[in-house]
Amino acid sequence: MKVLNPDSIRWYTDPLTGLKLPSVTSVLQLAPEEPFLEKWRNSMTVEEYLAYMDKVFERGTIIHKLCEDYFNGTHSQIPLNPEYQCYINGFHRFIAMYSSSITPYFTEETMACSDLGIAWTADFLCEWEWKFTLIDWKTSSSARVTGLMLEKYRMQTAMYVKIFEYTRGRTVEQAVVVPLTAANKNWLWKHEVMNAIQIEEYWQKAKGYILDMNLLYNNGYLPPIFQ
Repeated sequence: MKVLNPDSIRWYTDPLTGLKLPSVTSVLQLAPEEPFLEKWRNSMTVEEYLAYMDKVFERGTIIHKLCEDYFNGTHSQIPLNPEYQCYINGFHRFIAMYSSSITPYFTEETMACSDLGIAWTADFLCEWEWKFTLIDWKTSSSARVTGLMLEKYRMQTAMYVKIFEYTRGRTVEQAVVVPLTAANKNWLWKHEVMNAIQIEEYWQKAKGYILDMNLLYNNGYLPPIFQ
C-alpha cells in the first residue's frame, strides 16, 4: 500500500458532525496509477510535488469558478492566465453542443458526508436530456485518458454521486465526465457517460480506498457505512 505525505491530503469538516473528512481526490492517491506517472512523481522532491499540486489546484479552482459564473449568469472578475484559455474553449464547445438539452440544478457546492467518510465540492448538477445528471469538469493537462487514470476518474465520479445521494436524498440517474482539454480534436478522449450500474460498480471499487484513508490518516475513523 502507498504511504502518503500527510501534507498532500486535503480535508473538509462536516458541518453536521464536526468530523474531519478527506477529499475524494485525496482518497484516490491510494489507488494504483500508471507507471509513467509514478516514475514522474518519484523524480521530484516532496516540496516540488506539493508546489506542482498547488498549481494544479489553483488551475482547477479558477476554471471551475468560470464555469460556475457562466451558469449563474455572472461576469467573472478573475484574471485569466493565458495558459488556461484552452480549458475555457473546451467548456464553451461543450456548451455549444449541449446547452439546449441542459437545465441547471446547482453548481460548485461543498458536501461532506461522515457516513461515507469523504467530502467534495460538486461541479455541476442538472437535468440533461430528461435525466438528473452529475457533471464533473476535468481540467487535467492530459489529453489522452486511458487505463488506470480512467479507472480513477470513474471511481472519483462514483464517489461524488454517492455523497450527493446521501446528503441530498435524491438519486442521480447518470454521471458525465467532461475533459475540457479534449474538445478540440476528434481523436482525443471525449466526455463519458456513466449509468447507474456503472456508478455502483465503481463505487464498490472505491470503498476500500475510503476505508484505508480514514483508518490510516484520519485517526482510525470508521465511517458508519463500514460498520
